[in-house]
Amino acid sequence: MRCEVVGTTGTVALEAPTTGAVALDGGRVQALPMDWQARFAQAYVDELQDWVDAVHRGTATGPSAWDGYAATAVAEAAVASRGSRTMVDLAERPALYSGESSP
Repeated sequence: MRCEVVGTTGTVALEAPTTGAVALDGGRVQALPMDWQARFAQAYVDELQDWVDAVHRGTATGPSAWDGYAATAVAEAAVASRGSRTMVDLAERPALYSGESSP
């Protein structure tokens, strides 16, 4: 399994997690996790703890609806980019999501 995003200023790759490998009869076998939990379990716990801490402070934390929109736009561009260059096209970000007050 491999995930890589190539952009105009660099590349980001999500490498397979390091696990033990077995070399036998001229081949190599390496186990891979069946789902996200082995790779992202601690990040998931950290995210939930951050949210709980924010609730105790009476504040909000975590991704916004705008973040979800942007992530969806990136995913759609990634699918469209198979075999060709594709730009991520986002609408203008509303002031609500940038901390600016509306006129």
